[in-house]
Amino acid sequence: VDAEAPRRSTNGAWVVRRGPTFEPAPDMAVALPGETPELSVSKTTETVLGLPKRLLPNFGAFLLDAVSVGLVMPVLPFHAMSLGATAFTLGLVLAANYAAQTAGCIVMGTVSDRYGRRPVMLACLAASSLSYMAVSRSNSLAQMALSRMIVGVMGGLTPVMQACVADVCPQSERPKFLGRVQATFGAGFVLGPALSFLLAHVLGGAGSSRSTIRLAASLPLLGFF
Repeated sequence: VDAEAPRRSTNGAWVVRRGPTFEPAPDMAVALPGETPELSVSKTTETVLGLPKRLLPNFGAFLLDAVSVGLVMPVLPFHAMSLGATAFTLGLVLAANYAAQTAGCIVMGTVSDRYGRRPVMLACLAASSLSYMAVSRSNSLAQMALSRMIVGVMGGLTPVMQACVADVCPQSERPKFLGRVQATFGAGFVLGPALSFLLAHVLGGAGSSRSTIRLAASLPLLGFF
């Protein structure tokens, strides 16, 4: 075992090194010869509103990003059609994002293991904001596809959130909290289209597709705070 890991933190829990930081290892048991292995932390996770207390900022940022996705998806086809998209070319634009995301999930998972979850989460939030802003300013389908690939390459926040849950929660509680990661993403897909409807039908001109996408670009940035 590397001399730098595992080690004890100030509260007596075992931590392992992940890039430049040390993170909790809930299920790690370490003992010297002749000693009884001692689990690093309690088998229960402190929660607030049904979410791990330590991950509340992460879930908040994840929800904001999910709302931005839900906000954009209803208006994205109309924005693409205003640029001359057909059903086939619209499919290609959407496929470009998910093709990039397939590779991005693999790469960003490895990067988050090496450099830590927080830098990768912030990078994903910044990529989401940059992508939506670029989409709102795109004047061709090629520009739109490239803009969508920006966020796709970063792999999205879902794998990073799942890794955060695995880092913090004991194994017996992981299925419950991993389910709440997906529930948070689903909540974003409820709130996002509702906000899109509000912009389109209540605020009138402010509800144009470009304006809506620009609003979506601002939401991930709130996750930095």
